[in-house]
Amino acid sequence: MTCSQCRYEFCWLCMGDYKNHQAETGKYLCNSFEDVKSAGRETKDMTDVARIERELKRLEHYSTRYIEHQKSIQSSQKHLQLTRLQVAQALDLNANYGPKDFQFLLDIAELVVAARRSLSYTYAIRFFLKGAHKQAFFDFIQGDLESSLEALNKRNEEDWLNYVEYDLNGRLIQGEKFIKYKE
Repeated sequence: MTCSQCRYEFCWLCMGDYKNHQAETGKYLCNSFEDVKSAGRETKDMTDVARIERELKRLEHYSTRYIEHQKSIQSSQKHLQLTRLQVAQALDLNANYGPKDFQFLLDIAELVVAARRSLSYTYAIRFFLKGAHKQAFFDFIQGDLESSLEALNKRNEEDWLNYVEYDLNGRLIQGEKFIKYKE
């Protein structure tokens, strides 16, 4: 996420500085559950209480990420609705544009919603996944999906009205006539 006032980039899950977010491991540091390199591995001297506490922390970690991604789906759906309204307005204001001229914007917004939904479900899958190699590969794929999604979403949330071209008569569709996104 980027602060609209100071342009500071931060992770919306852990609120940490986004520039240092992938510093050492190359994946999102707040995205995987590692309990001092022993998550998922039991030692022989662990008590039942310690095992249960560790599992509860794992459950909390993955369920929190699932819930936060579910919330982000709602935000993406609002953005999709806004894009639909703005496209409809653009088509009403200028007859030189057709529905196919703006379809890619709707496709991108719908893809973001679908990808957020898919990503949210990966946390439930990851919680139950067994095997260190499977978990490492899954974490890699999940991290790649998340970084790709965030890059796409960053472009999706740009104000596309800044890129609308002049029509054949030299008229520009004015951005202030359009509905703006409000949180």
